[in-house]
Amino acid sequence: MKQAALETGPQKLVNRSELPPIKSALTERDKRQESSKNKATLKLLRSVDNLQHPQSITFDKKRLRFYVSQLGEKAQPSTGSIALLARDGSVINKAWIKGLNQPRGMAMKGGMLYVADGKSLLKIDVETAQIIKRFEQPNAFYLYDVSASERGGVYVSDPLSNAILKLESDETLRVWLKDKKLEGPNSLAQ
Repeated sequence: MKQAALETGPQKLVNRSELPPIKSALTERDKRQESSKNKATLKLLRSVDNLQHPQSITFDKKRLRFYVSQLGEKAQPSTGSIALLARDGSVINKAWIKGLNQPRGMAMKGGMLYVADGKSLLKIDVETAQIIKRFEQPNAFYLYDVSASERGGVYVSDPLSNAILKLESDETLRVWLKDKKLEGPNSLAQ
């Protein structure tokens, strides 16, 4: 071991004037600690009990209410639902839409709520609480999240297929992008 240490050559000595003053180093540490105190923190505003495995939440700006997808009893098919919550978080209807297959992501567009539900994308009229259409995608592994914009389209992720699907203007659900490089796209944003 001594021989290996000798082979690395002489160590450079540090001139004392090159070292930061102790007071300056303490000041920097204090600044970092103060900065960490000012960082945003999460605060629980409301807790809603008795929902069955809530998965996703979407806010309806026009009606000022929330929709919460629930996977259902032990995540069994046809036990999923969507709960309707008031703006303050109180439950309006725990099972506003029932009989779903593990609903996950949701998005609002044009008065319609789009929900990823198994191998289907659901189009729900929020005024009547009725499923208007079910867009099937038999080649999907499992649809997960939905993103929509008033000017753009409706997109759905299929993470295990490394794909993103798009609801076309002719109301067909097609693969928009599929590539191994996506590495399981889950959440989508506008």
